Amino acid sequence: MKKLILAFVLLTTSTFADEYKWAQDELLDLQKNYTIYINAILKASKNIEQIQKLDCDLSLKQPAVSNVMLAGNKAFKLYPLEFFTRVNTLGAYHPTNMSVQDKKYLAEIDRAKVKVSLFMLTNLNTLYAQLAKKPTDTTSYKEFFKKSELHLLSLAKKALTSPTEEAEVLSTEFNLVIQQLSAIPFPPEYSFYRRRMMYSLDTPQAAQHEITRITQSLAEIK
Repeated sequence: MKKLILAFVLLTTSTFADEYKWAQDELLDLQKNYTIYINAILKASKNIEQIQKLDCDLSLKQPAVSNVMLAGNKAFKLYPLEFFTRVNTLGAYHPTNMSVQDKKYLAEIDRAKVKVSLFMLTNLNTLYAQLAKKPTDTTSYKEFFKKSELHLLSLAKKALTSPTEEAEVLSTEFNLVIQQLSAIPFPPEYSFYRRRMMYSLDTPQAAQHEITRITQSLAEIK
């Protein structure tokens, strides 16, 4: 019986690890292909055949899973990606049903979702693995909180010097990260995200406000 239990634990652990790695690789590949699409779609604006090829190539990369099992038998739900719903090359599709500008923006927002999913997937897996070993130790939360603040700071700094359109996408990514963080049961000293409202990086002033706030927050981490 002990051997059977051990075999089950090993098999289950291996399955979770394989699923996590597979999802991570899939998201990295998807992020790369969104970038290829974004860089090419406007250039193809007067070539219907090229638009169709780009749409179809990206459609082939639609993720196969929506939930991923992480360490500690925790589930992480990936963001749904709107491109594959609105640019459905297997449905009532035509290359010109949507402008290339709208397709580019749609792909940019989806890529932001993929980036957030990747960040959370990697760091949540580490957090859950640490909590499985030391459930009452708040050090793991502090490390996760600091990584999250540094990530948000990098987005705000990038938005500070980006054109308005890019800053809007970074603002979306920024708020998606906060949305994910607000669902995590941080200890009281790291529970700031539960009280957050939606914030903007659309203007240099807004981005600088977030840079100042996060820098102060990082300085206060004990």
